[in-house]
Amino acid sequence: MKCPGCGARLQELDGGGYRCEYCDTVYARREVLPEAEPEKAVPTKEVIREIHHYHEEPDRLSFGMGCLSFLFFPVGWIIWAINKDSKPRKARTALVIAMIVTGIFVISLISGNT
Repeated sequence: MKCPGCGARLQELDGGGYRCEYCDTVYARREVLPEAEPEKAVPTKEVIREIHHYHEEPDRLSFGMGCLSFLFFPVGWIIWAINKDSKPRKARTALVIAMIVTGIFVISLISGNT
């Protein structure tokens, strides 16, 4: 038999009553007789849970790519050009590194020729 309140299974007690295993409510025998209330009238509860598992890369420049951008500044410009629309934080970090190293490179070229 099912509990009229929650639809869980009822456990028969020694005194002739029934106890719900889920909500712990006690019912008299006459309250849960199949003739008194058909099973179709008992509402059932459904729990629907959606679990989405997806891996999204973080929007930040990794340490290795940052070092590579610092050592070879054209790599920073390339990373910026590829990621400027899809991952703006990653692109901005690569752009800052590339601009600083390009500035140092240009200054060293100018000061080395004089």
